[in-house]
Amino acid sequence: MIPEIQLDSSRLKTVKKAFRALDPKQQKRVWATSISEAVRTFRTQSAKRTRERYTVKAAKFKQAIRVKEKSAVDMSATIQISGTHLPLTDFTVKAAPLPSKSFKRQVTEAMAAGSSLPRPDISPRVKVLQRGGGFKQIASSFMGRMPSGNAVLVRKTSQQYPTQTQVGLAAAQMAGHKEVLEPVSLLAMETLATRINHNIARAMGGN
Repeated sequence: MIPEIQLDSSRLKTVKKAFRALDPKQQKRVWATSISEAVRTFRTQSAKRTRERYTVKAAKFKQAIRVKEKSAVDMSATIQISGTHLPLTDFTVKAAPLPSKSFKRQVTEAMAAGSSLPRPDISPRVKVLQRGGGFKQIASSFMGRMPSGNAVLVRKTSQQYPTQTQVGLAAAQMAGHKEVLEPVSLLAMETLATRINHNIARAMGGN
């Protein structure tokens, strides 16, 4: 998903006219500051409105938003929201504690003795928060440690293995919802228009 933050043609014409009173260094500073503020609005508001619909953690969601391209010519910035499906641990979940040290010791001892491994509890242990309230259990789930960090895993059979990592929606899918993207884009463009006028006035010696 690649939304764009830009000035409308009328405002762009007015800004370019005002820029004639500034030297190139001032123009660059005004532009950079204004677009950064607009992007910050986009990122913050996207996270806020997305969390009104989904239970994703704001910090994890914001990491997927970055500026792909900036153009001082037409006063715009292209935003890229990318990435794969977020792991379920990036959403609000409740989980039973990870295996205790005593269980790990039992596994180690069983391996050393060449006997069968102890079987961990495979009852539903992880619950995910649903928008609207309440937690929903994920059958045969448990919290496991992976090289990249903790993950919600689900056993595909009654046996200990195989398991599958559970994921949620991708950031782009959530941010691309009509009720998120449209109002956030408008807010970001309004921020750009307001802040660039303010920053021009400051550069010219105003308040």
